Amino acid sequence: MLKVLILAYDFPPYVSVGGLRPNHWYKEFQAYGIEPTVITRQWGNQYGSSLDFVAPGWSNEAVKEQDAYGTIIRCPYRPNWSNRLLLKHGPKKFRLLRKTISAWYEVMQFYVDTGPKLPIYLEAYNHIKNNKVDIIIATGEPFVLFHYAKKLGQHFNLPWVADYRDPWSPNLRKSPWIYHLVQRSIERRTVNNAVGISTVSPFFARQIQSVGIFPEIAIIPNGFDHEAMELVEGTPQNSDALSIAFVGTLYDWHPWKRVLATSNQWKEMNPDRAIFLSFYGTNINEGIMNEVRATFPRLEEYVKVYAKLPNKDLLQQLASYNALLLFNYVLS
Repeated sequence: MLKVLILAYDFPPYVSVGGLRPNHWYKEFQAYGIEPTVITRQWGNQYGSSLDFVAPGWSNEAVKEQDAYGTIIRCPYRPNWSNRLLLKHGPKKFRLLRKTISAWYEVMQFYVDTGPKLPIYLEAYNHIKNNKVDIIIATGEPFVLFHYAKKLGQHFNLPWVADYRDPWSPNLRKSPWIYHLVQRSIERRTVNNAVGISTVSPFFARQIQSVGIFPEIAIIPNGFDHEAMELVEGTPQNSDALSIAFVGTLYDWHPWKRVLATSNQWKEMNPDRAIFLSFYGTNINEGIMNEVRATFPRLEEYVKVYAKLPNKDLLQQLASYNALLLFNYVLS
């Protein structure tokens, strides 16, 4: 049986779309004669928000889990100084200092062994040293996992595959130009010896190829959890009011305020009819409600925000909505 080591930062129980892809590999690889070992970090969902991304792990030692699918090694996680400031003082204080510290780690982790993600490399090193591994798959972001896979591959003479859930340097074009150029250079240097590169769509493949060293990229689309879909099949919807839901991160270019304004206008024209807007697990839940209270008080009882939910719980909630809100991906 082929033994594959998967480096996956996002992985259940952490609530993120990024964790679903490696989790699906973990559950399905055995059927194809592949024995997976996943190395991830220790995750908790104590905040139900983006703070879970920087919250400390529950143990100073790696925790190994084995089941019918394979092996999961959950590494300890200790937040860096920037993350500790965020956890203690919230997102509004020390922004410049936190951004400076984070940027330093984002660059230096490719040159020296530092940063809160380093335990993944150390545990992967120990695992390969003591166990048979045939190939390494690193799924990013964070793209420092590609760097770790390259180092491990060179040290142990193992092939490795770079799986892009998102583009790397092309996604940083709105960042300061010097940071973008540095990351672009790091990307080229890091991925130049991967035996394979994969991503989720032709659109992403074209962006990745624009970096200049990736002539062929395998397209491996994201799938779906058929068990979760069976749970929500036949869920009744409310026909008394229009209900709309949005899930995920809201970016600066997303016109969510325009959606509120349009809903508010509709409510003015139809005071006796209801329209409900729900936002699940966004990065600005508090900001959404502040905007509603300050600008669109008529909508206060119709707009709701929710913390992040596990995928199956989320799907059960979404199945009852009449429509889902999706914003276009904008390239400048």
